[in-house]
Amino acid sequence: MTSQNRTAPRMRRLTITLVVLALMLPVVPTANADPQTELNQAQQDLKNLRSKAANAENELARVQAQAEVAMAELDAVEAELSVATSAYQTIADQTVQATGHLKKVEADLVQTTQHLEQRKEVLADRMRSLQEKGRVSYLEVLFGATSFSDFISRIDLVGTILRKDRAVFNEVKQEKGLLEEQKKDAAARKIQLETLQSQALAKQQEIEERKNAREVASRSLNTSRRQLQAQLDEFAAAESRINGKIAELQAQMANPAPASGEYGWGLPVPAPALVTSYFGGRLHPVLGVWKQHNGVDFNAPMGSPIKAVEAGVVIMASYDDAYGNFIVIDHGGGIATKYGHNSQLLVSVGQQVVKGQQIARAGATGWATGSHCHLEIIVNGSPQNYLDYIPSSWYTVNTDV
Repeated sequence: MTSQNRTAPRMRRLTITLVVLALMLPVVPTANADPQTELNQAQQDLKNLRSKAANAENELARVQAQAEVAMAELDAVEAELSVATSAYQTIADQTVQATGHLKKVEADLVQTTQHLEQRKEVLADRMRSLQEKGRVSYLEVLFGATSFSDFISRIDLVGTILRKDRAVFNEVKQEKGLLEEQKKDAAARKIQLETLQSQALAKQQEIEERKNAREVASRSLNTSRRQLQAQLDEFAAAESRINGKIAELQAQMANPAPASGEYGWGLPVPAPALVTSYFGGRLHPVLGVWKQHNGVDFNAPMGSPIKAVEAGVVIMASYDDAYGNFIVIDHGGGIATKYGHNSQLLVSVGQQVVKGQQIARAGATGWATGSHCHLEIIVNGSPQNYLDYIPSSWYTVNTDV
Protein backbone atom coordinates (compact mmCIF):
# COMPACT_ATOMS: atom_id res chain seq x y z
CA MET A 1 0.00 0.00 0.00
CA THR A 2 1.31 3.43 -0.93
CA SER A 3 1.86 6.27 1.51
CA GLN A 4 -1.04 8.15 -0.09
CA ASN A 5 -3.37 5.19 0.42
CA ARG A 6 -2.36 4.92 4.08
CA THR A 7 -2.92 8.65 4.69
CA ALA A 8 -6.47 8.82 3.26
CA PRO A 9 -8.22 6.75 5.99
CA ARG A 10 -6.46 8.76 8.72
CA MET A 11 -7.63 12.00 7.16
CA ARG A 12 -11.21 10.75 6.95
CA ARG A 13 -11.13 9.73 10.65
CA LEU A 14 -9.68 13.11 11.62
CA THR A 15 -12.36 14.93 9.60
CA ILE A 16 -15.17 12.92 11.24
CA THR A 17 -13.71 13.57 14.70
CA LEU A 18 -13.59 17.33 14.08
CA VAL A 19 -17.18 17.34 12.85
CA VAL A 20 -18.40 15.46 15.96
CA LEU A 21 -16.51 17.83 18.25
CA ALA A 22 -18.00 20.79 16.43
CA LEU A 23 -21.50 19.41 16.92
CA MET A 24 -20.87 18.90 20.64
CA LEU A 25 -19.65 22.43 21.23
CA PRO A 26 -22.32 25.00 22.30
CA VAL A 27 -23.29 27.62 19.80
CA VAL A 28 -21.82 30.96 20.82
CA PRO A 29 -23.71 33.95 19.45
CA THR A 30 -21.59 36.28 17.41
CA ALA A 31 -20.86 39.73 18.61
CA ASN A 32 -23.03 41.08 15.82
CA ALA A 33 -26.10 38.95 16.76
CA ASP A 34 -29.40 40.80 16.63
CA PRO A 35 -30.42 41.84 20.25
CA GLN A 36 -34.06 41.10 19.41
CA THR A 37 -33.12 37.56 18.36
CA GLU A 38 -31.10 37.08 21.54
CA LEU A 39 -33.99 38.50 23.58
CA ASN A 40 -36.40 36.07 21.94
CA GLN A 41 -34.01 33.19 22.69
CA ALA A 42 -33.58 34.31 26.30
CA GLN A 43 -37.34 34.57 26.69
CA GLN A 44 -37.75 31.08 25.24
CA ASP A 45 -35.09 29.78 27.65
CA LEU A 46 -36.97 31.46 30.48
CA LYS A 47 -40.22 29.86 29.36
CA ASN A 48 -38.57 26.41 29.20
CA LEU A 49 -36.99 26.93 32.60
CA ARG A 50 -40.29 27.95 34.16
CA SER A 51 -41.96 24.91 32.62
CA LYS A 52 -39.36 22.70 34.32
CA ALA A 53 -39.81 24.63 37.55
CA ALA A 54 -43.58 24.19 37.33
CA ASN A 55 -43.11 20.43 36.88
CA ALA A 56 -40.87 20.40 39.95
CA GLU A 57 -43.45 22.42 41.85
CA ASN A 58 -46.15 19.95 40.79
CA GLU A 59 -44.01 17.12 42.10
CA LEU A 60 -43.24 19.07 45.27
CA ALA A 61 -46.94 19.72 45.84
CA ARG A 62 -47.65 16.01 45.36
CA VAL A 63 -44.83 15.02 47.72
CA GLN A 64 -45.95 17.67 50.21
CA ALA A 65 -49.49 16.23 50.19
CA GLN A 66 -48.12 12.71 50.60
CA ALA A 67 -45.87 13.89 53.44
CA GLU A 68 -48.82 15.47 55.23
CA VAL A 69 -50.84 12.27 54.82
CA ALA A 70 -47.87 10.21 56.04
CA MET A 71 -47.44 12.44 59.10
CA ALA A 72 -51.16 12.23 59.88
CA GLU A 73 -50.99 8.44 59.53
CA LEU A 74 -47.88 8.36 61.70
CA ASP A 75 -49.62 10.41 64.40
CA ALA A 76 -52.63 8.06 64.24
CA VAL A 77 -50.39 4.97 64.42
CA GLU A 78 -48.45 6.42 67.35
CA ALA A 79 -51.73 7.10 69.18
CA GLU A 80 -52.88 3.55 68.37
CA LEU A 81 -49.52 2.20 69.56
CA SER A 82 -49.89 4.11 72.83
CA VAL A 83 -53.32 2.55 73.41
CA ALA A 84 -52.04 -0.92 72.48
CA THR A 85 -49.02 -0.56 74.76
CA SER A 86 -51.25 0.54 77.64
CA ALA A 87 -53.61 -2.39 77.01
CA TYR A 88 -50.69 -4.80 76.87
CA GLN A 89 -49.29 -3.44 80.13
CA THR A 90 -52.69 -3.74 81.85
CA ILE A 91 -53.07 -7.36 80.73
CA ALA A 92 -49.48 -8.10 81.71
CA ASP A 93 -50.12 -6.71 85.21
CA GLN A 94 -53.34 -8.76 85.48
CA THR A 95 -51.42 -11.85 84.35
CA VAL A 96 -48.86 -11.30 87.10
CA GLN A 97 -51.66 -10.92 89.67
CA ALA A 98 -53.45 -14.00 88.34
CA THR A 99 -50.22 -16.01 88.51
CA GLY A 100 -49.69 -14.89 92.10
CA HIS A 101 -53.27 -15.76 93.01
CA LEU A 102 -52.93 -19.19 91.39
CA LYS A 103 -49.74 -19.88 93.35
CA LYS A 104 -51.47 -18.89 96.60
CA VAL A 105 -54.49 -21.11 95.85
CA GLU A 106 -52.15 -23.99 94.97
CA ALA A 107 -50.26 -23.50 98.25
CA ASP A 108 -53.53 -23.37 100.24
CA LEU A 109 -54.73 -26.46 98.41
CA VAL A 110 -51.55 -28.33 99.30
CA GLN A 111 -51.93 -27.34 102.96
CA THR A 112 -55.63 -28.27 103.05
CA THR A 113 -54.93 -31.56 101.31
CA GLN A 114 -52.32 -32.34 103.99
CA HIS A 115 -54.84 -31.40 106.70
CA LEU A 116 -57.48 -33.62 105.07
CA GLU A 117 -55.00 -36.46 104.84
CA GLN A 118 -54.24 -36.05 108.54
CA ARG A 119 -57.96 -36.14 109.41
CA LYS A 120 -58.39 -39.16 107.19
CA GLU A 121 -55.53 -40.89 109.01
CA VAL A 122 -57.16 -40.17 112.37
CA LEU A 123 -60.52 -41.47 111.19
CA ALA A 124 -58.82 -44.43 109.54
CA ASP A 125 -57.08 -45.30 112.81
CA ARG A 126 -60.43 -45.23 114.59
CA MET A 127 -62.05 -47.28 111.88
CA ARG A 128 -59.26 -49.83 112.11
CA SER A 129 -59.66 -49.86 115.85
CA LEU A 130 -63.39 -50.46 115.47
CA GLN A 131 -62.75 -53.20 112.91
CA GLU A 132 -60.26 -54.89 115.22
CA LYS A 133 -62.24 -54.54 118.45
CA GLY A 134 -65.73 -54.17 117.03
CA ARG A 135 -68.32 -52.23 118.94
CA VAL A 136 -67.07 -53.62 122.18
CA SER A 137 -64.77 -50.69 122.69
CA TYR A 138 -67.64 -48.25 122.67
CA LEU A 139 -69.70 -50.68 124.79
CA GLU A 140 -66.82 -50.94 127.20
CA VAL A 141 -66.77 -47.19 127.43
CA LEU A 142 -70.52 -47.09 127.99
CA PHE A 143 -70.81 -50.01 130.37
CA GLY A 144 -67.80 -48.89 132.30
CA ALA A 145 -70.02 -46.20 133.80
CA THR A 146 -70.31 -46.22 137.57
CA SER A 147 -73.77 -44.70 137.62
CA PHE A 148 -76.71 -43.96 135.34
CA SER A 149 -75.75 -40.32 135.10
CA ASP A 150 -72.18 -41.35 134.23
CA PHE A 151 -73.64 -43.66 131.52
CA ILE A 152 -75.64 -40.83 130.03
CA SER A 153 -72.57 -38.58 130.08
CA ARG A 154 -70.52 -41.25 128.35
CA ILE A 155 -73.18 -41.65 125.63
CA ASP A 156 -73.08 -37.88 125.02
CA LEU A 157 -69.29 -37.89 124.94
CA VAL A 158 -69.09 -40.70 122.38
CA GLY A 159 -71.75 -38.99 120.20
CA THR A 160 -69.94 -35.69 120.40
CA ILE A 161 -66.66 -37.27 119.37
CA LEU A 162 -68.25 -39.01 116.41
CA ARG A 163 -70.16 -35.90 115.31
CA LYS A 164 -67.08 -33.68 115.64
CA ASP A 165 -64.90 -36.07 113.64
CA ARG A 166 -67.56 -36.29 110.97
CA ALA A 167 -67.99 -32.47 110.85
CA VAL A 168 -64.23 -31.76 110.68
CA PHE A 169 -63.81 -34.34 107.94
CA ASN A 170 -66.68 -32.89 105.92
CA GLU A 171 -65.42 -29.33 106.49
CA VAL A 172 -61.92 -30.16 105.32
CA LYS A 173 -63.29 -32.09 102.36
CA GLN A 174 -65.53 -29.18 101.41
CA GLU A 175 -62.63 -26.73 101.74
CA LYS A 176 -60.52 -28.94 99.49
CA GLY A 177 -63.28 -29.06 96.90
CA LEU A 178 -63.63 -25.28 97.06
CA LEU A 179 -59.88 -24.81 96.63
CA GLU A 180 -59.83 -27.22 93.69
CA GLU A 181 -62.57 -25.14 92.03
CA GLN A 182 -60.61 -21.98 92.74
CA LYS A 183 -57.51 -23.60 91.33
CA LYS A 184 -59.35 -24.51 88.09
CA ASP A 185 -60.77 -20.97 87.85
CA ALA A 186 -57.39 -19.38 88.55
CA ALA A 187 -55.66 -21.66 86.03
CA ALA A 188 -58.30 -20.87 83.40
CA ARG A 189 -58.00 -17.14 84.15
CA LYS A 190 -54.23 -17.36 83.84
CA ILE A 191 -54.48 -19.16 80.48
CA GLN A 192 -57.01 -16.57 79.27
CA LEU A 193 -54.78 -13.68 80.33
CA GLU A 194 -51.71 -15.29 78.78
CA THR A 195 -53.65 -15.62 75.51
CA LEU A 196 -54.77 -11.99 75.72
CA GLN A 197 -51.23 -10.95 76.58
CA SER A 198 -49.89 -12.82 73.55
CA GLN A 199 -52.54 -11.17 71.34
CA ALA A 200 -51.81 -7.75 72.80
CA LEU A 201 -48.07 -8.24 72.24
CA ALA A 202 -48.70 -9.29 68.63
CA LYS A 203 -50.91 -6.22 68.14
CA GLN A 204 -48.25 -3.98 69.65
CA GLN A 205 -45.56 -5.47 67.39
CA GLU A 206 -47.82 -5.09 64.33
CA ILE A 207 -48.42 -1.42 65.13
CA GLU A 208 -44.71 -0.84 65.77
CA GLU A 209 -43.97 -2.33 62.33
CA ARG A 210 -46.56 0.00 60.78
CA LYS A 211 -45.03 2.90 62.66
CA ASN A 212 -41.55 1.99 61.40
CA ALA A 213 -42.89 1.77 57.83
CA ARG A 214 -44.58 5.17 58.20
CA GLU A 215 -41.36 6.67 59.57
CA VAL A 216 -39.37 5.28 56.64
CA ALA A 217 -41.95 6.65 54.18
CA SER A 218 -41.97 10.00 55.96
CA ARG A 219 -38.16 10.23 55.87
CA SER A 220 -38.17 9.32 52.16
CA LEU A 221 -40.79 11.99 51.43
CA ASN A 222 -38.85 14.57 53.42
CA THR A 223 -35.74 13.71 51.42
CA SER A 224 -37.68 14.08 48.16
CA ARG A 225 -39.12 17.35 49.39
CA ARG A 226 -35.68 18.73 50.22
CA GLN A 227 -34.34 17.62 46.83
CA LEU A 228 -37.25 19.22 44.99
CA GLN A 229 -36.91 22.39 47.02
CA ALA A 230 -33.20 22.50 46.17
CA GLN A 231 -34.12 22.00 42.51
CA LEU A 232 -36.61 24.87 42.72
CA ASP A 233 -33.94 27.04 44.31
CA GLU A 234 -31.68 26.23 41.35
CA PHE A 235 -34.48 27.13 38.96
CA ALA A 236 -35.02 30.41 40.79
CA ALA A 237 -31.31 31.22 40.52
CA ALA A 238 -31.35 30.35 36.81
CA GLU A 239 -34.47 32.49 36.30
CA SER A 240 -32.70 35.35 38.01
CA ARG A 241 -29.76 34.96 35.62
CA ILE A 242 -32.04 34.89 32.58
CA ASN A 243 -33.95 37.94 33.87
CA GLY A 244 -30.59 39.65 34.08
CA LYS A 245 -29.84 38.63 30.50
CA ILE A 246 -33.20 40.02 29.39
CA ALA A 247 -32.41 43.27 31.16
CA GLU A 248 -29.03 43.38 29.42
CA LEU A 249 -30.63 42.82 26.04
CA GLN A 250 -33.29 45.43 26.81
CA ALA A 251 -30.45 47.87 27.46
CA GLN A 252 -28.85 46.95 24.11
CA MET A 253 -32.18 47.48 22.33
CA ALA A 254 -32.29 50.83 24.12
CA ASN A 255 -36.04 51.32 24.11
CA PRO A 256 -36.29 54.85 25.47
CA ALA A 257 -37.90 55.83 28.75
CA PRO A 258 -40.77 58.34 28.62
CA ALA A 259 -39.78 61.67 27.09
CA SER A 260 -40.48 63.38 30.39
CA GLY A 261 -38.04 61.03 32.10
CA GLU A 262 -40.73 60.02 34.54
CA TYR A 263 -43.17 57.14 34.55
CA GLY A 264 -46.83 57.59 35.34
CA TRP A 265 -47.60 54.25 36.96
CA GLY A 266 -51.22 53.24 37.24
CA LEU A 267 -53.30 50.25 38.41
CA PRO A 268 -54.09 47.09 36.45
CA VAL A 269 -57.56 46.97 38.07
CA PRO A 270 -60.09 49.67 39.06
CA ALA A 271 -59.29 51.79 42.12
CA PRO A 272 -59.37 51.32 45.00
CA ALA A 273 -57.58 48.03 44.34
CA LEU A 274 -57.69 45.21 46.90
CA VAL A 275 -54.27 43.69 47.62
CA THR A 276 -54.63 39.99 48.41
CA SER A 277 -50.93 39.04 48.58
CA TYR A 278 -47.80 41.12 49.19
CA PHE A 279 -44.40 41.15 47.53
CA GLY A 280 -41.73 39.19 49.39
CA GLY A 281 -41.48 35.91 51.30
CA ARG A 282 -44.76 34.12 51.96
CA LEU A 283 -46.27 30.68 52.54
CA HIS A 284 -47.10 29.46 49.05
CA PRO A 285 -50.91 28.96 48.84
CA VAL A 286 -50.59 25.84 46.67
CA LEU A 287 -47.30 24.23 47.70
CA GLY A 288 -47.55 25.02 51.40
CA VAL A 289 -43.83 25.93 51.54
CA TRP A 290 -42.07 29.24 52.16
CA LYS A 291 -41.28 30.92 48.83
CA GLN A 292 -40.40 34.32 47.47
CA HIS A 293 -43.39 36.10 45.91
CA ASN A 294 -42.01 38.40 43.21
CA GLY A 295 -45.22 40.32 42.58
CA VAL A 296 -48.28 41.90 44.14
CA ASP A 297 -51.65 40.18 43.80
CA PHE A 298 -54.69 42.36 43.18
CA ASN A 299 -58.20 41.04 43.51
CA ALA A 300 -59.86 40.76 40.08
CA PRO A 301 -63.09 38.86 39.30
CA MET A 302 -62.93 36.22 36.58
CA GLY A 303 -63.00 37.86 33.12
CA SER A 304 -62.67 41.43 34.41
CA PRO A 305 -60.36 43.85 32.49
CA ILE A 306 -56.61 43.88 33.19
CA LYS A 307 -54.97 47.10 32.00
CA ALA A 308 -51.40 48.20 31.23
CA VAL A 309 -50.02 50.29 34.09
CA GLU A 310 -47.82 52.32 31.69
CA ALA A 311 -47.17 52.65 27.95
CA GLY A 312 -44.69 50.30 26.31
CA VAL A 313 -44.03 47.43 23.91
CA VAL A 314 -45.27 43.87 24.47
CA ILE A 315 -42.18 41.64 24.50
CA MET A 316 -43.86 38.44 25.80
CA ALA A 317 -47.42 37.13 25.52
CA SER A 318 -47.53 33.43 26.21
CA TYR A 319 -48.49 30.61 28.58
CA ASP A 320 -46.34 29.45 31.51
CA ASP A 321 -47.14 26.56 33.86
CA ALA A 322 -46.54 28.77 36.88
CA TYR A 323 -47.80 32.18 35.65
CA GLY A 324 -50.50 30.78 33.37
CA ASN A 325 -51.41 33.19 30.55
CA PHE A 326 -49.00 36.09 31.08
CA ILE A 327 -47.81 39.28 29.39
CA VAL A 328 -44.54 41.22 29.71
CA ILE A 329 -44.43 44.86 28.63
CA ASP A 330 -41.12 46.70 28.14
CA HIS A 331 -41.50 50.33 29.26
CA GLY A 332 -38.00 51.41 28.24
CA GLY A 333 -35.16 52.41 30.51
CA GLY A 334 -34.67 48.79 31.65
CA ILE A 335 -38.12 48.58 33.25
CA ALA A 336 -40.78 45.97 32.43
CA THR A 337 -44.05 44.81 33.97
CA LYS A 338 -45.48 41.31 34.02
CA TYR A 339 -49.18 40.37 34.33
CA GLY A 340 -49.92 36.75 35.28
CA HIS A 341 -52.77 34.19 35.64
CA ASN A 342 -55.02 35.79 32.98
CA SER A 343 -57.93 33.88 31.49
CA GLN A 344 -57.40 35.54 28.07
CA LEU A 345 -54.65 37.61 26.40
CA LEU A 346 -55.73 40.53 24.20
CA VAL A 347 -52.33 41.74 22.88
CA SER A 348 -49.43 40.13 21.03
CA VAL A 349 -45.62 40.40 20.95
CA GLY A 350 -44.35 43.61 19.30
CA GLN A 351 -47.58 45.51 19.88
CA GLN A 352 -47.41 49.08 21.22
CA VAL A 353 -49.77 49.69 24.15
CA VAL A 354 -50.76 52.84 26.01
CA LYS A 355 -51.35 53.33 29.71
CA GLY A 356 -54.79 52.10 30.76
CA GLN A 357 -55.28 49.97 27.65
CA GLN A 358 -56.96 46.61 28.32
CA ILE A 359 -54.42 43.90 27.62
CA ALA A 360 -56.06 40.80 29.16
CA ARG A 361 -58.97 39.36 31.12
CA ALA A 362 -58.48 38.25 34.73
CA GLY A 363 -58.35 34.58 35.56
CA ALA A 364 -56.74 31.83 37.62
CA THR A 365 -54.53 30.00 35.11
CA GLY A 366 -51.21 28.47 36.18
CA TRP A 367 -50.41 28.24 39.88
CA ALA A 368 -53.35 30.15 41.35
CA THR A 369 -56.02 29.44 43.95
CA GLY A 370 -58.49 32.05 42.67
CA SER A 371 -59.03 34.72 40.05
CA HIS A 372 -56.66 37.69 40.49
CA CYS A 373 -54.01 39.80 38.75
CA HIS A 374 -50.40 39.02 39.61
CA LEU A 375 -48.35 42.13 38.77
CA GLU A 376 -44.55 42.32 38.79
CA ILE A 377 -42.34 45.27 38.06
CA ILE A 378 -38.83 44.27 36.93
CA VAL A 379 -36.10 46.91 37.04
CA ASN A 380 -32.87 45.96 35.27
CA GLY A 381 -33.75 42.28 35.70
CA SER A 382 -34.62 42.52 39.40
CA PRO A 383 -38.23 42.18 40.67
CA GLN A 384 -39.33 45.10 42.86
CA ASN A 385 -42.34 45.83 45.07
CA TYR A 386 -44.87 47.58 42.85
CA LEU A 387 -46.61 49.10 45.89
CA ASP A 388 -43.50 51.30 46.33
CA TYR A 389 -44.31 52.97 42.98
CA ILE A 390 -47.93 53.99 43.65
CA PRO A 391 -49.72 55.99 46.38
CA SER A 392 -51.02 53.92 49.29
CA SER A 393 -54.40 55.64 48.91
CA TRP A 394 -54.92 53.72 45.67
CA TYR A 395 -55.30 50.36 47.33
CA THR A 396 -56.68 48.62 50.40
CA VAL A 397 -55.34 45.55 52.09
CA ASN A 398 -57.10 42.25 52.67
CA THR A 399 -56.76 41.71 56.44
CA ASP A 400 -56.79 37.94 55.90
CA VAL A 401 -53.40 38.00 54.12
